[in-house]
Amino acid sequence: MSKEVKMSKFYEEIGKLLKELRIERGLTQKEAAEKLKTNRSTYANWEQGIRSIDIDTMFKICELYGVDINEISKQMKKYIGK
Repeated sequence: MSKEVKMSKFYEEIGKLLKELRIERGLTQKEAAEKLKTNRSTYANWEQGIRSIDIDTMFKICELYGVDINEISKQMKKYIGK
């Protein structure tokens, strides 16, 4: 599997996790986006695995949802093979 395919799978999995966390906390995409100081369409693209998330934003997402960045890192290693 190529690195691009692995990263695509990673973004899909992160997107699923974001959606699950958002729904568990009773937020809409718009509300989550506002808390992260971005727009709803960008947030929706993250959930769909269409758009990558920079590390600073990933830390903000972890803080918003109370998720440890190490858990995200473990998932990333699964998909990029490091």
